[in-house]
Amino acid sequence: MQEAERRLNPADHEFQGRVHIQLPSGLGQIFLPHLLALQNLHAGLHLMLSLDDRIADLVTEGVDVALRLSNEPPPAHAARVLARIETALFAAPGFQPVHSVDELAAHPHVRFSGIALEAPLRLVSGKETIDVKVNTVFRANTSDALLQALESGIGIGGMQLPLAARALHAGRLVAILPDYRLPDRFLYAVYPDARFIPQRVRSVIRVIEQLLPKITGDR
Repeated sequence: MQEAERRLNPADHEFQGRVHIQLPSGLGQIFLPHLLALQNLHAGLHLMLSLDDRIADLVTEGVDVALRLSNEPPPAHAARVLARIETALFAAPGFQPVHSVDELAAHPHVRFSGIALEAPLRLVSGKETIDVKVNTVFRANTSDALLQALESGIGIGGMQLPLAARALHAGRLVAILPDYRLPDRFLYAVYPDARFIPQRVRSVIRVIEQLLPKITGDR
């Protein structure tokens, strides 16, 4: 009823009330300063952020909207694509150079713990898709831990371009086999119920959408 009244009220209260957002840990850190600035601008907005790479149960955990990285939309909820996220291979500057895909198997790798230990590394170049069996020596369940592992020189690993950008610019990471990348994933806004999405939730997602071209490098 409160939401209905807000929609009928000419004085738009689009940033009023509580919004519980679940964000991937890495991208969430990038969005965090902007979301804090948004709340500072709107005293009536109360944000609750969950920076988590796991798949939350939106209904039981009271999540208004979740941002999820996936190859395809989640089957159980309404979802909308916000951006395409590219992932490439990186390593520390002092890591041994890699000149071909065939050499990857000889080097240690850093991978997300949600991926099966024996799963091959899938790479894409143009229309070519290849699977490479790699030696995984370090696994973690957050992007920040994986990024630190790559910067420490432990091995080669895939990292989303927005998360690797600062380390690349600072010279803490270098690209490995830049003609190849991991299969693209998409950032989805996932809602527990598409029949009723509060205006405050739509408004916060609209702010995030406006930030994405700068973060992802799309112009």
